[in-house]
Amino acid sequence: MAVRFDRNMTAVESIVGTHMSSKGMQLMTSTGIPSLDHLFGGGLAINSITLLEDDQMSQFGPLFAKCFVAQSVDCNHKTIICSQTITSIKSRFLRELPINSSEPQKLITSDNDLKIAWRYKSQSLATNTSIRDVQNFDFSSHISDDRLSSADITFCSHDSLLDVIRALNGQKDSKTVTRILIDGLASPLSPLDVENLPKFIYQLKCLVRQLANIVCLITFNPHLVVVSNHSYIRNRVHNLTDCVIQLVAFDEWTQTPYTEFDGLFNIIKLSKLNSFNYYMTPETLDLGFQLKNHKRYLVVDKLSLPPDLSETASRTTGCSTGATSNSKLDF
Repeated sequence: MAVRFDRNMTAVESIVGTHMSSKGMQLMTSTGIPSLDHLFGGGLAINSITLLEDDQMSQFGPLFAKCFVAQSVDCNHKTIICSQTITSIKSRFLRELPINSSEPQKLITSDNDLKIAWRYKSQSLATNTSIRDVQNFDFSSHISDDRLSSADITFCSHDSLLDVIRALNGQKDSKTVTRILIDGLASPLSPLDVENLPKFIYQLKCLVRQLANIVCLITFNPHLVVVSNHSYIRNRVHNLTDCVIQLVAFDEWTQTPYTEFDGLFNIIKLSKLNSFNYYMTPETLDLGFQLKNHKRYLVVDKLSLPPDLSETASRTTGCSTGATSNSKLDF
């Protein structure tokens, strides 16, 4: 829960499921994936739009979207689902939402299980410790029908979303977060023309900036846009959104050394709200995603660890046995 303060440093509002970022002084909310929250400095910024480019077979994009919606249901946030296929509570997408796991420590790698170089142990443990208190959603168990029916979920189509958001104008003093999931933008089922996508995103961005406590996630299918006569539309959509992520899935014919991962997690653009520069940059952009612990938890992790570039040696090395030797072979 985050507490907002006015200029006199008095608490004016508290919102469940949010926290204040110490680096960007931006109100944040979780994506539903603890490792992804760590990369983004705490999650998704309120009043921002995140674009998730789905993989070619649309296999893993829905998993990220399910964590986003499951986090909304778990925190009793208002949810708006804009989709041509998810049209009711009985939709398969909602019936397969993961539930909050009561055993988040299973994602924590123990010191005895590490199979990496000794000098990287403390770095890996520190990363896991920072996300220990965040909720983890287990894909092996699904949300109950009673919990789903009591959730505040609104359904709409792509061409009626802007009118639904405009109807939220009286929600400026609300003490809850409104999460918007736009599913399958630029897909063959979408009624929006490809050349009108930049205008749609621009209008959406204006409304998201005006309203209070609103955050938006878009799953985007760029494959039809790239092969069309309007391939430039993809870059224009990237420029209009605040954060852009690309998923590249591995199939059985992909030759890759990262066999434990399910695909690449490419960060194309980071959010810069309340700042002229990125207030949070990951340690590395070589990232991948995988389903860990028997495909129960969705995790975004580093593909490889950075080298040790410290000026002093971490342990005794060299050709000589004594530290005081003056041999020319010492290094």
